[in-house]
Amino acid sequence: RSKANPLLSLLLARMQREAFAVRELISATKLNVLMIGVCARDGHIMTAVDGAFWGDILLTNPALRDMRAVRALTYVEVATLTREDLDEAMELEPSCASLVRQCALGMAVQRSCELIEGYMRRRRASRSKSARGKYNLQAVLGERYGVLDEEAASLEDPTPQELLRIMSLQIGAGYKRVDDQ
Repeated sequence: RSKANPLLSLLLARMQREAFAVRELISATKLNVLMIGVCARDGHIMTAVDGAFWGDILLTNPALRDMRAVRALTYVEVATLTREDLDEAMELEPSCASLVRQCALGMAVQRSCELIEGYMRRRRASRSKSARGKYNLQAVLGERYGVLDEEAASLEDPTPQELLRIMSLQIGAGYKRVDDQ
């Protein structure tokens, strides 16, 4: 085990290697690190030389996870790590667990902002075309982030403040309004 970063040593020991044939889909339910080959995700080419990786294991909320699959363009080998392996390693090295949680919180905030931005952009585009009716928050999330709860999906024309409240409930964190200070 490394004295510099004991959590990293534990995670590396738990990684498994998997191989995929040409045109095979590779799931994003685990952290995948591309070791050999070339693959594509939403039209973006990924190679091992670029240090490509995908799969959200830090985030537990399906609305914030990026679950888009990757397609192998050549023979592909990946090193994988599951959320369970990460949790076990954090239990063995509790001193590193807070850093992992801070990273997860930062990711959750970033994804929440991306969701709100995407929703507001679609909302503006719909209004500029003089479209009427219900703005579909679920369409913004699509396959990429999963499903929000029924309250969020049923809102008609939510304001940015309502979206922030919904996302804070989704990630399990409260927020403080600036004008409440």
